[in-house]
Amino acid sequence: MLNRRGYTLLEVSLFLAISGALTLVAIVALGPRLNNVRFTSNMRGLQENITKEFINAEGGTSRAVDGSCSVGADKITISASGDSAGSRADCVLVGKLVTFTDTKVLYRSVVASYLDVPSSECNTISDKGGFDGVRSCNVATVINEGQGEYGYPGGLAIEPITRGSIGYLRSPNGNALSRFTLPTFSTDEIAL
Repeated sequence: MLNRRGYTLLEVSLFLAISGALTLVAIVALGPRLNNVRFTSNMRGLQENITKEFINAEGGTSRAVDGSCSVGADKITISASGDSAGSRADCVLVGKLVTFTDTKVLYRSVVASYLDVPSSECNTISDKGGFDGVRSCNVATVINEGQGEYGYPGGLAIEPITRGSIGYLRSPNGNALSRFTLPTFSTDEIAL
């Protein structure tokens, strides 16, 4: 027969105790899993951002640099003001450098001279289209100003021992593509 008076205090207390215990077990069991899901999601976001940046940069061929470009025997100087169209044709975008700092990713374009620049180091390199050839014979340099960055999502941080750079370098005179990694260095003056 149905009790019309409702639940007793003992029944309600027992129900609340069992519900609380089950909730506590669920929270304790799911806590690490939720952290793992957040970490995985944040890492996927970072990977997608880097992949998108590389695809956008690698998709095109070498492009002329906006602004004026003067090429010396061991140095390329780029000025955003731009003096003449003739000086711009000497430099092209040939690569991308992705640098991992402790709080963000820095994206930098790599510029090189379209013409071989004579240097003593260039004469000793057999593969002129490879990384060392483009760096030495075409005076490839990193543009440090006015480039993009991506802050790590969700409080991610990179340990000092894993900081460094990855990138690619394309020969301005051909289709040779070199991928490379660089060890930790100061982000104030990023160089190849």
